[in-house]
Amino acid sequence: MTRWYNVNEALEVLKSYDITSSKQMITRWLREGKILGEVSVNRKEGWRIHENDLEDFIEKMRPGLKKLFFYNEELRNELQQLKSKMNKLEQGEQVLPVSAKNNVYEDWKLQVQSSQKQNELLLAQVESLMTENQKLREKNEILQKDLCLLIEEKAQLFEEKRNLLLEKKFNNEINKEILPNEKEMVQERESRNKTEDKLTLPDFKQALIKCSDSEWNEQQQIKLYDYFSRGIFTDDGELKEEMKGKNQRYYCDFANKEYDKWMPFIKCKIKQFLNEGISNQILNETIKG
Repeated sequence: MTRWYNVNEALEVLKSYDITSSKQMITRWLREGKILGEVSVNRKEGWRIHENDLEDFIEKMRPGLKKLFFYNEELRNELQQLKSKMNKLEQGEQVLPVSAKNNVYEDWKLQVQSSQKQNELLLAQVESLMTENQKLREKNEILQKDLCLLIEEKAQLFEEKRNLLLEKKFNNEINKEILPNEKEMVQERESRNKTEDKLTLPDFKQALIKCSDSEWNEQQQIKLYDYFSRGIFTDDGELKEEMKGKNQRYYCDFANKEYDKWMPFIKCKIKQFLNEGISNQILNETIKG
C-alpha cells in the first residue's frame, strides 16, 4: 500500500540514513524541488512526501546505502529464524531419530554459521561505509567553511574595490571643480602681482597729491618718482623683499602694517618718504641743478 510521509516522519527516516537532522533543511529541499512533495489540501498539515520520492532522494544522497540496509535487515531476520529453529531442535520439540536429528542439527548449525559470517561481513561493510560517510561529511563541512570564508573575502574585496572606485570618482570630480579654480586663482594672483607691483608715473602723481598739500611741478614730480621707485623696487623691477608681507601682502615699516591692496601700500610709503624729508632734499638738488 502506498505510504505518504509528513515532514516529521520524513525527518526520522533521513536521520536513520545520516542525511540530515534538520526539519528546516527538509522544508528547504522541498521548496527547491530536491525532494518531490506536495502541500496538503489542509495547509495546517504542511508538506507530504510519497515513499517512492523519499526513497529516490535517499538513493541520490546515499547511493546503494538503502539497499545495503535492506539486505542487512533481511539477513538479521533470517538469522533470527535460524536461531529460533535451532532452539527448537535443541529442546527436542521435533521428534526425529537420533541419527537423523544429529544430521539435521549439524545442517542447521552450518547454515547458521554461514549466515552469521555473511551477516558479519555485511555489518562490517555497513560500518565501513558509515565511517567513510562520516569522514566525507567532516571533509564537506571543512570545505563549506572554506567556501564561506572565500565568499566573505571576495565580498570584502569587492566592497573595498567599490569604495576605491567611488573615492577615485569623487576625487576626480573634486579635482575637476577645485583644481581649475585653484589654477585660475594662482594665475589671477600672478597677474595681479605683475600689474599691481608696478608703479606708473600717473599713479604716483595721484597718490602724491593725496598725501601732500605741497605743489609740485612736472620736473619735480618726475624726480620724486624716480627716487621713490628706486627705494621700493630692485634693479630688475621686482618689489624689494622687505616690502613683502605674508600671503601675497605688502608691508610698510612706517606704519608697521600689512596691506592687501597695492595703492594703500604706496600711499603709506609716500607718507614715509615725505615724513623723512627726503622729498625736500631732492627738491633742493633739483633747484640747485
